[in-house]
Amino acid sequence: ARAAAMGGAQAAWADDVYGMHYNPAGTARVARRSVGFVHNTLFDEMNYNYLGYLHPLSSNGVFAFSALYVDLGDVERTTVASGLANTSLGRASGADLAISASYSHVVSEHLDLGATIKAIHGRLDRYTATAGAIDLGARFYPGIPGLTIGASVANVGTKLQYLRRSESLPLTLRLGAGYRPPAAIWGVTGDLVWVREQDLEAKLGGEVWVWPKRFALRLGVDSANDLSSTGLTFGAGFVWRDDLLIDYAFVPSGDLGNQHLMALSYQFG
Repeated sequence: ARAAAMGGAQAAWADDVYGMHYNPAGTARVARRSVGFVHNTLFDEMNYNYLGYLHPLSSNGVFAFSALYVDLGDVERTTVASGLANTSLGRASGADLAISASYSHVVSEHLDLGATIKAIHGRLDRYTATAGAIDLGARFYPGIPGLTIGASVANVGTKLQYLRRSESLPLTLRLGAGYRPPAAIWGVTGDLVWVREQDLEAKLGGEVWVWPKRFALRLGVDSANDLSSTGLTFGAGFVWRDDLLIDYAFVPSGDLGNQHLMALSYQFG
């Protein structure tokens, strides 16, 4: 939800339990273990569920594990003949599941690297397909205090094969920069994102900790949100006793309604 509130711009930061999706290198300097959970209803009956875990090693390096399950809901199953006869053939449903394992590492004062390997399972009605993929990421610190540059490539892998039809994974390239001055209560970040067979996307966002280390307000804009006339997003984050984090995002989606996204994470160790 934090990323969604800032327009999806996270390539340069991605430094929490949800960050592996944006840049596998983003977690390299995380110091505490954490677990994160998301359950949101997107559109109609579509549900998005995420469970993630970060585990910093005693030596340099951070392992991360996540599971993402998207329930696509169900629709009435029909054929031309059943439609003409006004008869029902029952309901058809679909879902996607991705299981991921990541590792990130501080290579030097100026460079972090990370990689993710994932298994993907898709189901459409009674047909299923599987695929495997890797994500690669890097974060660079150019020596200007507070400035971070991030880059990642996601979904390099096999195709989902449904019977005779194959479906390519959405190969995604991200390049972003973030600026968060030392000891400041604010930060800004922006990404350029290319997804296979789609137009280049621009994402921009920022946050201000109006109650330092406790409560943040966030704002963003996402050019990929064609459902909104402005592409604006906003949200907030609340931290309880340095351990429990609650994030909220509001994403306007035009005629499909508005999305209210919530995420809960807990840091320990």
